[in-house]
Amino acid sequence: MQALRALAGTWQGKIAGKLPLVLHLRVSADGVLSAMLDSPSQGAMSLPCADVKLSSKTLDFAVPVVQGAYRGALTADGRTLTSAWQQRGQSMPLVFHQTATAGSWRQSSLRWWRVTGRVRYELAV
Repeated sequence: MQALRALAGTWQGKIAGKLPLVLHLRVSADGVLSAMLDSPSQGAMSLPCADVKLSSKTLDFAVPVVQGAYRGALTADGRTLTSAWQQRGQSMPLVFHQTATAGSWRQSSLRWWRVTGRVRYELAV
């Protein structure tokens, strides 16, 4: 359960070093891992992921709506996933770096927010 909780948060990467993706990983109170994927430059946000699982040090998930899948190896420090994005018969390098852990504060413009589970707390400055 501790390994799953450490994965929760926001992960960012670029397919083939070009197309940015943002992976949002969450762990429910009963230990179920779930994910949503954003492709900001394509305007695709909150794409639901399926078959999300951590096995040993490997994270797997699929994104059925785009016929994509990922199987990433977690580095020893637990902050990087390395592998390739698989989509429609093509394989492209994709490395995700954890940029925020679940419950950490983030800034957007002049707003700070904290996401804990399904609750979002905001503080406007």
